[in-house]
Amino acid sequence: MFSLWGIAGALLLIALLLVIQINPQRRRKRADRFRNVYVFNKERLAAAVTSLQRKEISTAQFSQTCAELRALVRKLSLEDKQYDKQEAYDLFNLAGELEEASSYDPQDLFFLSHAAALLQSGAPRMQLDANRKMAEAKDWVALRRRRLPIEEGLSEVRCKACGFEHPEAHFNGFEDLTSAFCGSCQKILFIEIHGERWKQIKAQEKGQGSLDGLLPPCDCGGAFLFSMPGTCPKCGGKDLETKKASRYEWFEKGRYKML
Repeated sequence: MFSLWGIAGALLLIALLLVIQINPQRRRKRADRFRNVYVFNKERLAAAVTSLQRKEISTAQFSQTCAELRALVRKLSLEDKQYDKQEAYDLFNLAGELEEASSYDPQDLFFLSHAAALLQSGAPRMQLDANRKMAEAKDWVALRRRRLPIEEGLSEVRCKACGFEHPEAHFNGFEDLTSAFCGSCQKILFIEIHGERWKQIKAQEKGQGSLDGLLPPCDCGGAFLFSMPGTCPKCGGKDLETKKASRYEWFEKGRYKML
């Protein structure tokens, strides 16, 4: 007769064999599910690009589609690590750039040709094309050159206390830039923090104790000001109303300057 230990060992061995057999099948099913969802959403984005090219939808509808797709990819990536892949990340980023580029109804729809080229070339990359990187694609680089050189976005801020409005640039720490804005026309001034001009400004700041008056005047004659996030630069109020702005729109309309 078999001992209880022998029966337990046999059952354990059977269980291990089943796990070894089932796990590859489960991984293949999960991979197939990711691929199907990814391909579906990539094709959905490509269809929206084609529809806008044919003027079958408005830029507002296109922007909304990109926003919905981006939110879906983010949701899937957070819920299931199977979707947390470079392919999904690329699709998320592309949808985000196209949403912002189309949000203000630009006249020449410059982003469409770049989007079509990226989608047709295999970027965002597929699992079968793992060597392709969207960040290195010339159309991805060309698309992003049509916006302000900040990675975390742009906000338009309004103080509820005094009504003063100003832009607020958001950096991720890798741009090597800082910014100020014109108190009259809201134009943004970008300054290279490793450049000689900024070093001179910081040296002068030490002498007078502040940055006031150290920046050149704006083209409109106004003065460039620095702001502290969460504080109105005019009255110091903390009750601020913030809305997302398009870096592409500010670039196209020339509402920036490099120092």
